[in-house]
Amino acid sequence: MTVLSKNVAVTSTAEGTVLLDTVRGVYWHVNPTAVRVIEALDRGRTLEEVGADIARDTGADPDHVLRDCVRLLADLRKARLIRRIR
Repeated sequence: MTVLSKNVAVTSTAEGTVLLDTVRGVYWHVNPTAVRVIEALDRGRTLEEVGADIARDTGADPDHVLRDCVRLLADLRKARLIRRIR
């Protein structure tokens, strides 16, 4: 399961949502789809389930959506904003 790192706060601003690492001072501005992915994974959904939901809701190609989700998670892991548990 993928969850936000312990020191990451999620804040909504007028410009969108920000993930803030409160220890390192690193932050990422994320779009609504990224927030949807992060929140669903935090609730225990699989990446495949989330990608399929987004593809269904938007009419986008499921394989393309899944690749984008994988890339998002890789970027967030590299930035140490999310972590894998279990």
